[in-house]
Amino acid sequence: MAVQFQRAIGWGIIASLVGTGFIRAHAPKEPIKHSFLATGVETYILDDDGKVLWRYPQGTRDGWVLPNGDVLLAVTKNKEYPGGAAVEVARDGKVVFAFKGTQSEVNTVQAVADNILLTEAGDKPRLLEVNRQGKIVVEVPLQAQTKDHHLQTR
Repeated sequence: MAVQFQRAIGWGIIASLVGTGFIRAHAPKEPIKHSFLATGVETYILDDDGKVLWRYPQGTRDGWVLPNGDVLLAVTKNKEYPGGAAVEVARDGKVVFAFKGTQSEVNTVQAVADNILLTEAGDKPRLLEVNRQGKIVVEVPLQAQTKDHHLQTR
């Protein structure tokens, strides 16, 4: 039994090595390059050479580059958005859409349909589907503690 198990492991290792060699032999000759969106205290997009292509002047918690090139961000609370916000920003810096949070922060936002964003916000924890006119179209209450907004939807 032990010998059969060792043989099976041996063949598994050989198959893995052969498979890895096969994948490497067929890998593209040109390296894959793409830009990178960084969120946090600073928010920016870097190109594949590390050059800053775009900046947003506020801190963020989450973000996505949308198919149209705009950037969808969960913005940290600041003077303009004291409760944080879900914001879509064009590359020229123009705010295309903003849904203001109602507590100390908005932790995340994601486009889920053509005109619908999924986010969370409020003193009463909840998931929200918001349309591009800022209207809440779906609201799902969450069972979470309410003493620390930061820990509600993590």
